[in-house]
Amino acid sequence: MGGMAVLEWPLCSPPGYIRHVIPLATSARHSAWCISWGEAQRQSIYSDPDYQDGFYTMQPASGLAAARMSALLTYRSRDSFESRFGRKPQLDRPDPDSDPDSSTEQGGQPFVFHNDGHRIVTQRSCSTLSRNLPSRPPIFTAQSYLRYQGEKFTARFDANCYIHITRKMDTHDVARGRAVGVEGESQALAQVLATLPPRALVIGIATDGLFTTTEQRELATHIPDADL
Repeated sequence: MGGMAVLEWPLCSPPGYIRHVIPLATSARHSAWCISWGEAQRQSIYSDPDYQDGFYTMQPASGLAAARMSALLTYRSRDSFESRFGRKPQLDRPDPDSDPDSSTEQGGQPFVFHNDGHRIVTQRSCSTLSRNLPSRPPIFTAQSYLRYQGEKFTARFDANCYIHITRKMDTHDVARGRAVGVEGESQALAQVLATLPPRALVIGIATDGLFTTTEQRELATHIPDADL
């Protein structure tokens, strides 16, 4: 979102007030790909029973955490996840057998096994519980990373704010309401980008899952004397 603001500031300021910009990993308008990721994240929040149409008294933490996990997948590439996590197990997990009563109340180890990672677990009873079932295997470090980041995010961010921000990002289009006498989105975008301060330094990240280098090349092509 910061990169979007960088492109908007010169267009909303008096001429010459902002002399140079450095757009980093951003685009002139939010793509269908980005809009779709935002929608999937909002649906995660909406699906949380605690959301209550936005009039919640308790943070819909499960949905917000899931939305954050989805977002984190776009911040890294497949190869970066593979190099950092691979298929390594997360070993430092509490064993569900350490609290047999809890396992019994929730339907035993098969129930715990099946719902591992589920944040909103309905309490259930089990009429027959075998104590000889295998203990829960460790989850993968990639799973642990996503769960940790989702949990941490819910402690510092509000679900309604998250929905609002993602919707604002969906509307990002520097040409909206600014292009005059031009037909076609590409021509309108080129006209508006040409009014940005010259000699911009446009930076792209080859592995970015949201804002592709094609979009940064578009910026550099139409901003006067820009470098990519």
